[in-house]
Amino acid sequence: MITFRYSPVTEPELAFLVDMTGEPTEIRMMLPARTRLIENEAFENLKAAVEVQAYRSIQKRGSHKLPFKEYRRAEELGINLPEAEPVFEVGLLAGDTPEPIEIPMPNDFPLKKCYRLSKDRQDGCETDEANVHLLAAMGKFKEPFVPVSISPSYDGYSWADLPTIDKIEVAVGKELGSECVWNERLVAVDSLQITVHTSDNKVFESDVLMAVLEQPTKKRSWYCMNVYITLEARGQLSSTDIWYHLGGWNDDGDTWDTQLYYLEQELDQFWATIIGPAEYLRSKIRSCLYGVIKDWKKIIFEEDETLTILYKDGTEKVHKSS
Repeated sequence: MITFRYSPVTEPELAFLVDMTGEPTEIRMMLPARTRLIENEAFENLKAAVEVQAYRSIQKRGSHKLPFKEYRRAEELGINLPEAEPVFEVGLLAGDTPEPIEIPMPNDFPLKKCYRLSKDRQDGCETDEANVHLLAAMGKFKEPFVPVSISPSYDGYSWADLPTIDKIEVAVGKELGSECVWNERLVAVDSLQITVHTSDNKVFESDVLMAVLEQPTKKRSWYCMNVYITLEARGQLSSTDIWYHLGGWNDDGDTWDTQLYYLEQELDQFWATIIGPAEYLRSKIRSCLYGVIKDWKKIIFEEDETLTILYKDGTEKVHKSS
């Protein structure tokens, strides 16, 4: 048996067995090892026959996810296929170290009511995708706003012809302070708003907790992005939500847990700078108490290290150092 690799269609698990009849052909093996076929005219004819069988196999199956150019190639070969099943991802950001904020999509929400980022915006500012994603994830609207990612290789199918996002605006409020955190500059502001304009003449606008803008070229040093964040984000966003836009986990560095620990230390210092010097101390005490003592209302720690805990149900416990 001689094997060779040939993938006429984007079906990685599709394989073919060519059973020779024994009749003479011009297919030849390369000497002396005889482990490869000579790429002559007969070999090209063999590949053409395999290509036809690949499309016929898909036609018989009845469904596929082929790129549009392969769908058209089947037509050229006289093989009629249905359109590919829709292939898309909800949101415009991807990654798992950490994952971006998830965009909620209503149950049974039709793809035709979703939006794609226009080609002009894809080739424009690199923060557009992030801001559209953040608006969809955190914004509040009268009707759902769901942006989706579809590979350009599917352009041409009817289901990929969606209304587009053509304009993105970010309104940044008063700056409260900033620090270099992780790989970017984190900026606290008193308000943030993102607005998008779509090709079907709709406007989606909402206050958000976070947005991303490029730093002006003249002001850049090591950092290229300003990650804007409101004070409310501290209690409503997780560390990893923010971490994603600060550069995320470095797989050439320490472990995930170690890097996350250092990131959270930097965030604590950032909030202490923005909110006030006592904030760092308060956050450290809070992190020690939560998860250790439950249902408490008031805690007193005296100079002699006596600990008094008043619980929500009115009971009190006193712990003294022995």
